[in-house]
Amino acid sequence: MKKYALFTCDTEFTPPWNQGSWENQERNTFKEGIRIIKDILSEFGVRGTFFCQGLMVKEFPDIVTGLARDHLIGSHGYNHENYGGLPIRVYTKEQPVFLGDKKRKLALIHKCKAIHLEVLGKEPEVFVAPFNSIDYDLLEILEETSFKVDCSCYNYWLGLPSYPFKPFSIDLYELPLSVVRFDGYGYKNVLEGLTFDYGKISDILTRDIIYITCHPYEFIDIDIPHPRDVLIVGDEKVRILKRLIKDLIGKDFEFVDPLMLVKQTIT
Repeated sequence: MKKYALFTCDTEFTPPWNQGSWENQERNTFKEGIRIIKDILSEFGVRGTFFCQGLMVKEFPDIVTGLARDHLIGSHGYNHENYGGLPIRVYTKEQPVFLGDKKRKLALIHKCKAIHLEVLGKEPEVFVAPFNSIDYDLLEILEETSFKVDCSCYNYWLGLPSYPFKPFSIDLYELPLSVVRFDGYGYKNVLEGLTFDYGKISDILTRDIIYITCHPYEFIDIDIPHPRDVLIVGDEKVRILKRLIKDLIGKDFEFVDPLMLVKQTIT
């Protein structure tokens, strides 16, 4: 089987963590983080996927249109609200908006799609939910609103490989995140895991599909409330992403976006 790698970025503002509100998030690290990511992808000729918050698309249309010239643009909700079936515990002073009603979820998805259409001239076809928080209602809404692929599957405890499949017999592909298991620490997404311990690369390179994800703020040296085993930011993250991309290319992985992956792997 041919080997594929996907680079994706949940393109959002810096989380408020313990210092503020989801309505008033810091923007500077977001812009600088995107610049760093773009430069890395350009250095290696990699096509990525940027899942953009509707609020970000609305406030920074020039950044999004610039990304769209070389990369796929997807949706990441409006302002990191929780679309799933249960409230989310997060490292923040204020909890995110919980969209418990299906009508509220549908209305916000339509709002996000309208913003993308206005700025980019087309609606997004791929989606990832904030916090990877999904339920059947959301998957059904995504299918009804013509999304092709959802990348929200939070497979840390499901043991699923990063291979696209159709959940619940609906016409929408789900693409599970690639994770790495660490004894004593549980599962981490590939990039965060390798930043924590690059020795796990031997496990990564044996796989057929590697789905990498990150956030813009991870590439900036900022103060965060997380211990090192939860999140590593700054120059270390930059160094490991470059090393990972170089190793994957050296092992003949082809970088694709979610739509390309589904087209090339589903027969």
